[in-house]
Amino acid sequence: MNKVANRLEQLEAEIESGCGEIAKALTAIRDGKLYVDGYGTFEAYCKQRWNFTDRHARNLIDAEQVRAKIGTIVPVRGLNSLQLLEIGKAPVKQQAQIAAEVIEQCEAENRKPTAKDFKKKVGPVEAKPKPEPKPPKEKVFKADAKMREMYVDAENNEVPESLYPVWRDVAAFHTIHTILRDAAAKVQIMEHGPGGDFLDGEGDQLLALAEVIFASRPYLVSGDEWSCAR
Repeated sequence: MNKVANRLEQLEAEIESGCGEIAKALTAIRDGKLYVDGYGTFEAYCKQRWNFTDRHARNLIDAEQVRAKIGTIVPVRGLNSLQLLEIGKAPVKQQAQIAAEVIEQCEAENRKPTAKDFKKKVGPVEAKPKPEPKPPKEKVFKADAKMREMYVDAENNEVPESLYPVWRDVAAFHTIHTILRDAAAKVQIMEHGPGGDFLDGEGDQLLALAEVIFASRPYLVSGDEWSCAR
């Protein structure tokens, strides 16, 4: 067994034991890219190996990072990941103070703190502005060079050649989406017209089907894999 596989086995044993070091083990697996050989992506690893999403894994990791930052100042050992995530939404310099105040207040009320207590103390969190989309990558070709086939995904990342057959079908998704939306609009008009009583929501069903199909189109690439827009 090579060094990477041996380290992965050790970390997975820690996760399976449920000894409270799950987040640290997942962090080591993610940051060390120990999942690459068997699964390719961290998302695939979480889903196939542990049957949970990479978002759940990130939440566990983020919560553990909050615990590590304020754990030497405030007794947060008994707090769960949901409570720690709420604390983590506060500005870094205020996290320890907020945690201490909530814990002290709940102790005075002879009860255990909840995630709701920390959320209320932190207050509303402003949504982070979405980053501006990257401009399309420009390709420069010599005058005598032949134009080669090229695709980019929804974030203007270049699609690898191995996925060209998939991306060639993207236009078909747009065409089907347009056809179904037009048909849905016509059916909805018929529903409200003479003799339309026999139609019971078919227009809305067609519209929903159009959106489901459109959301299933190739959307983003990650290495040699792709994901849909869902």
